[in-house]
Amino acid sequence: MLRVDCRELIAAVINQRLFTETSIDSGALSMLGMVVHRFDQPGEYQGTVLRDGQAVAKLVLTVDECSTATQVNIDLAALNAREVSEFSVSVEGYAVFHVSRGVGGYSVVLRRSEDGDTHEFDSRELNAEDSFAATLLRPGIYRVTETYSGYRGEIVVAYPDPAALRCPLDPISIGFQCNGFVPDWVEVQPTQGIVYRIEERARIQIDLVEPIDRQ
Repeated sequence: MLRVDCRELIAAVINQRLFTETSIDSGALSMLGMVVHRFDQPGEYQGTVLRDGQAVAKLVLTVDECSTATQVNIDLAALNAREVSEFSVSVEGYAVFHVSRGVGGYSVVLRRSEDGDTHEFDSRELNAEDSFAATLLRPGIYRVTETYSGYRGEIVVAYPDPAALRCPLDPISIGFQCNGFVPDWVEVQPTQGIVYRIEERARIQIDLVEPIDRQ
């Protein structure tokens, strides 16, 4: 099982603008979220990167039985629209899709070359063994919605505790199962990662509903 290290994500996202970002969507990635998918079949996968539903870049991911790379990080915002970017990973390796800059809205669709129009992976529709990692910066109460089923959860981002933030905090793990989020309520510190382990079809939307300000 891949251990999602949210500290890399945290290091990339700390800037003033992101403290005002109040929504995160697993199907429209921004700098505050990333998606992880495991590939268990060798072959060449053709990928299309979308931003706000429009194709903006192409990629090729080779899943190679001879490769020793167990993880490949793919920055959707950094791909060149004028050329096809190439990546590789081992069989049963993980691809981590993330965004390093900009306002977000990214998704990615991959197809095995020999299967034509058959989707191997669409980040707008996560499935069993996929993961979605999010980092919330603004203290407040957040509603979490799985958009296909309507199941809901809640996250409380506490006002920062300086003692707790002196060293990186381990991420909180939440499962999404056939009966919803487990657990369906968590409290975290700002910048503490939240990792959703997907067991059923899911698209996860996180929205601020009540900010928490200094008393």
